[in-house]
Amino acid sequence: MSLIDLLKLAAGSRQDTLYPLRDWEDKGNNCLMQNGMEYRNGRLVVPAKGLYHLYGLLDLHQSLDGEAMTPGMPDSITMRFYRFNILNFTEEMLVEGFRPYGRSANPRFMSYESYLGADVPLEAGDEVYMKVSNPNYIKNPSRNVFGLHML
Repeated sequence: MSLIDLLKLAAGSRQDTLYPLRDWEDKGNNCLMQNGMEYRNGRLVVPAKGLYHLYGLLDLHQSLDGEAMTPGMPDSITMRFYRFNILNFTEEMLVEGFRPYGRSANPRFMSYESYLGADVPLEAGDEVYMKVSNPNYIKNPSRNVFGLHML
């Protein structure tokens, strides 16, 4: 069994359900759309074959209301980048990361960030997007960043 197979197996056992993020700012300071890049339904569409730097930053916020973490809750949030290409009609995981939930001395809430980035080869027409295990902790989409650029 390869290292990638072992990582996929471990990831599947940690958190089974991931939810696509579709609420990104596509205008303003956090958006850089150049060289034919398109934004469509929460996905970036790759204009040309090449090596790309892929990155995402999430601003996470947990309300605790004076209580401890919910029993049975996983101890981290999972972020994964995927690609989908209409020509071969398959979804492929590109990279994933696990961010432990933040612990804070504040009994009411915890606020922290999670970053994921990697350099990946992509084909023209690939649609790149992010999925997370708990989108409820993303309170302010305008503070989140998702992008890629050709190297």
